[in-house]
This record gives sequence, structure tokens and C-alpha cells, in this order.
Amino acid sequence: MKIHQMETLYCIFFPSLVEPMSDLEVGMVTIIRVFHKYSGLKGKLKKAELKDLINNEMNHFIMVIQKSNITNETLDELFADLDQNGDLEIDFKEFITLIAMVTSYFPKFCSKKR
Repeated sequence: MKIHQMETLYCIFFPSLVEPMSDLEVGMVTIIRVFHKYSGLKGKLKKAELKDLINNEMNHFIMVIQKSNITNETLDELFADLDQNGDLEIDFKEFITLIAMVTSYFPKFCSKKR
């Protein structure tokens, strides 16, 4: 994301923000933005939209975990696990479960000595 796009997001989410957002806050805004990029105005992901999101936005992480692209069978299992309310769509709270599952796999690979 370009600097001017992040500045626009700052103004939308935090109109009185004086200091730049932290790396974590920028990451949180990015997660929200990516979810809505695929869910649109309805704010929920159907299975095909979830697959597109995973393949386009999380491909490197999934390749490390699965050693391959996500299959339809794996997607079916994942979707059923995420869809906690059984409405055949993934809302933002259910999506955050996926983010937590994937990111919890990587701390030992991504940590840096400070």
C-alpha cells in the first residue's frame, strides 16, 4: 500500500490522529481492507471469495503450511470449520479466526533478535 493510501485510511478511521499509526495498527487496517476487498458491501465471504482471498493474499503462508496450493477438499474443510454460525458465509469475526490460525503457525519463523 502506498503512503498516500495509508494517510487516507488514517483520516477515515482516525480523523484526529496526529502521529502515524504503529506497524500493528497498519496491519490491522490492512486486514480489514483486504477482507472488504473480497467481501464487498455485504461484508461476508462465500466459499469462492474465500478461496480467491487465500490464493491471492495468503499464498506464501499457505504454501509453507500445506506445501501446496489449497485444494477444494481442504477449502471445504476449512470453510466448514470457520463458518461457526452455519450460514454458508464467512463474516469478519470468522475470518479473523483464519488469520489467527495462520499467523500462530509462524512466530518461530518470523521473530527477529532485537
